[in-house]
Amino acid sequence: MLKLYTGKPGSFKTAKAVSDAMRFVKEGRPVYTNIDNFDYEGVQKLPESLDWADCPHGSVVIYDEAQQFDFLQYKGREKLSSDQRVKGLETHRHQGYDIILVTQSPSFLHNHVLSLVGEHYHLHRAYGRSYADVFLWRYTSHSPDSTGAKNKAESHEKFKPESKLFDNYQSTTIDTHKLKVPVLYWKLGGFLLAVIALILYMVFGSNNPFLSAHKIKDNYDHASGKKVVESQASSVSINEPQGFGGLDDRTEEQRRADFNKQLEYNREQLMKYNVNKPYDIDYTAFQYQVQQVPQLSGCAIIDKKCTCYSQQATRLDISQTDCKRYMNGDKPFNPFKQVNSNENFTYAQSNNSGNSPLSSQQNPAQISLNEYAKFQEYQRITQEYQRSQPQQTGELNHGFG
Repeated sequence: MLKLYTGKPGSFKTAKAVSDAMRFVKEGRPVYTNIDNFDYEGVQKLPESLDWADCPHGSVVIYDEAQQFDFLQYKGREKLSSDQRVKGLETHRHQGYDIILVTQSPSFLHNHVLSLVGEHYHLHRAYGRSYADVFLWRYTSHSPDSTGAKNKAESHEKFKPESKLFDNYQSTTIDTHKLKVPVLYWKLGGFLLAVIALILYMVFGSNNPFLSAHKIKDNYDHASGKKVVESQASSVSINEPQGFGGLDDRTEEQRRADFNKQLEYNREQLMKYNVNKPYDIDYTAFQYQVQQVPQLSGCAIIDKKCTCYSQQATRLDISQTDCKRYMNGDKPFNPFKQVNSNENFTYAQSNNSGNSPLSSQQNPAQISLNEYAKFQEYQRITQEYQRSQPQQTGELNHGFG
C-alpha cells in the first residue's frame, strides 16, 4: 500500500515513520529508508538507484522528504507521469511492497503519485505540545489543515513518541518547540478566575447584606414565626459598617435603627395570616403592626349557600362549615379591631315581616358607626337582589360582626 505522511516541520511525522519501521522489523519484514543515521537492526539504506522496485519483494520502503526525489516531486499540471518508477506504483502491491512517503504538504508531490495514495496520515502539533494529533483519510486530502477536511477524517488519534525513539535516528532539525499557550487562553482563564472570585465574594463575603438578611431569616421558624437560633443573628453586627470597602458615614444610632428596621422587615415577611381559616390562627404569633389586613366582616345565606365577606366587601373563601358556624353566633376573635367607646352605640333591629329578605338578631348589639353604615348598605343590596329574583324561594339570613 502507498502511504502518505504529512505535517509541518517538527510535527513528529518522521518520528512516526521510524516508529512504524520498527514495528515492521519486529514483524519480520525488511525496511529500506533514507532517514539519516537510522541505526536499528533490520533497517537498511535505499539502493543507489533509489528505486523501490530494486528492493526485495515484501519490503517496506520509506522515502523521507519525498519531495526531494525527482520522480516523486510535483511536475506542475502534469496528471500522469512517464517515469516507470511512478507507473510501477500502480501495481506495487502485487509484489507485497509497502511504500511510505514523508513530506510537509501533498502539494509537493506529483499528481499521479497522489492519486495512488491509499492512506494519508496528517500530523498536527499545536502549541509545541509533547504529542501530535494524527488524522487519517483513505485518500489524499489536499487541504489536511482545514477544519472541513479534519471533520471528514476517518480517525483522529494522538501520537506521542517515546524519548528513546530519537536515539535511533538523527532528526533533520533540533527540536526547539516549547509549549506555548495562546495569549487569548491566558486572558480567558484570568477572566474566569475573576468571575469565580466575584461570585465567591458575593456569596460568602462577611459584609454581604443579602447573605446577612438570609441568616436573619433562617433564625425564625416558618410555621410558628418564633426565633429558634439566637447566635446566628449576631453575625450581622450593628457596630460594623454595612457597605463596600468598609466606608460608612452613619452614626451608631443610625446603624442600629437600620438594623432593627431590617430585622422587623424579616419578621413581617415570615408572619402568615390566612383569612380563609380564621379559626385556625395562632394569634400569639403576631408581633408586628400592619396598616390593614383582610378581616371577616359578615356572612349571609342566600339560596342555602353561606358566603362571607371582608371589611372591604371582598368575598372570602371560607368553608361552608365555618360560615354556618359564624351564622350560628360563634364569632371568631378579631385581634385587629380597635376599641373606641366614643363611636359605639346601641341599636336594635327586629324582624317585622316573614317576607322580609333580611333577618337580624333580636338582641341589641354594639357596633361602630362605620360598621353600621356598611350594614345598611349590605341590607339594601340584599333586598334589591331578592326583589330581582322573585322565582327564588330560598331563605336569606345574615350575620354581621
